[in-house]
Amino acid sequence: MWHTTVEAPDAVAAEWAALADRSAADPFAHPDWWLPWGASFAEERLAVVTVRDGAVLRALAPVLVDGDTVRLAQNDHVPWVGVLADDAAAADVLVAGLLGMRQPALRVGPTALDGPLASAVRRAAAQARCRTLERPVRYSPYAEPSRAADISELLDTGFRRDLRRRRRRLEEQGRVEVTVHRGGADLAERLDEAFAVELRQWKGAERTAIASRPETLAFYTDVAEAASRRGDLELTVLRLDGRAISFTLVLRHHKALYGLKTAYDPEYARFSPGQLLQREVFADAQRRGIDRYEFLGQADPYKLRWTSGRHELGTVVVYARTSAGTAAYVTHRYLRPAAARVRDRLAAARSRITRPTR
Repeated sequence: MWHTTVEAPDAVAAEWAALADRSAADPFAHPDWWLPWGASFAEERLAVVTVRDGAVLRALAPVLVDGDTVRLAQNDHVPWVGVLADDAAAADVLVAGLLGMRQPALRVGPTALDGPLASAVRRAAAQARCRTLERPVRYSPYAEPSRAADISELLDTGFRRDLRRRRRRLEEQGRVEVTVHRGGADLAERLDEAFAVELRQWKGAERTAIASRPETLAFYTDVAEAASRRGDLELTVLRLDGRAISFTLVLRHHKALYGLKTAYDPEYARFSPGQLLQREVFADAQRRGIDRYEFLGQADPYKLRWTSGRHELGTVVVYARTSAGTAAYVTHRYLRPAAARVRDRLAAARSRITRPTR
C-alpha cells in the first residue's frame, strides 16, 4: 500500500542512503549532501516527503517547511534538483503527493527539462488537470572522456598547442606536479589549502568564495569529508614548487565525475593553471574509463573549450486548481511579462530622448 508523508531527515538517513545507492542517483540526491546543506543553509525546517510501499522507502524529496507552506529545498549551492525514486511509478506518486499538499504553486527546478523529474511533474499536472509554466534557466556543460582514444581529441589544434606552450613556460618557473587527495588524516589541511587558492581570486574580494562565509565553509567541508568516507572524493591540486596554484574539488559517483569547485591563483593566470589542471583531470578520467564529467554551473567559455555537450536546465511550475493557484498563474503567465514589456519600451523611449544629437 503506497502512502506519502513528511518525515525528519535524520530519522530516515540510513534508508535514504540505501535508496540513493540502489537507484544509482547522483550525489545531489544523497543524505550526505542534504544533511550538511540543511545545517548550513535551511532557514526553514528541512524535512523529507517520502513515499513508502508498506514499510519500504520507495521515493523521497527534501523540502523546506514553514508553517503550512512546503517547497522543494534548493539554493545556489544545489546544482540541480533531481528525483530520488526506485522507478517512474514511485516518482509519480511522490510528485502527486507534493501537488496534493494544496500549495498555490509547486516550483520544481532547476532540473533537466528532458529528465525524469520534469517528466513526472508533467504527468502529475496532466492527471490533476493543472496549468503549468516552463522556463529555461541555463545550460550545464558535460564531457564524455571515455569516448576519446586520447584526451587531445577533445581539443581543437590551437588550444592543444596553447596548453603545451603554457605548460612549458610554467615548468620554467620551477617544479610542477599534480597531486590527488582522496582523504586521510590531512584532508582538513588539504581542503584549507585549496580553499585559500579560491580566496585569492575575485571571489574572495566579493565574499563568494567557499571560505568567505562560515556556513559555506562548513557545508563544503562536511560534503568533502562524507565523500571521502565513501571513497568518492577527488581533490586534485596543481603545484609549483609545492605551492598550490590551482585545484578541482570533484565528487565521483559510479562512472561519473561532478566538478563541485575549481579555482586558480591569479598570480599565475598567464600560465592558465586552471586549464592545465583540467587537462590532467580529463586525462586521468579517460585512462580510468570515466563516462561523464559534469562541469556543473553555467556554460562558461572556459568549460566549452572542452566540450559541446550541455544539459538544458529549467523550472517547471504547476499551479493548483484553486483561486490562489489561478491568480498566481495569471500573474506569471500574463501580468509580469506585460509589465516587463512596458518597462522595456519606456527604457527604450528614454534612451531615444536622452541620446545626444550631433
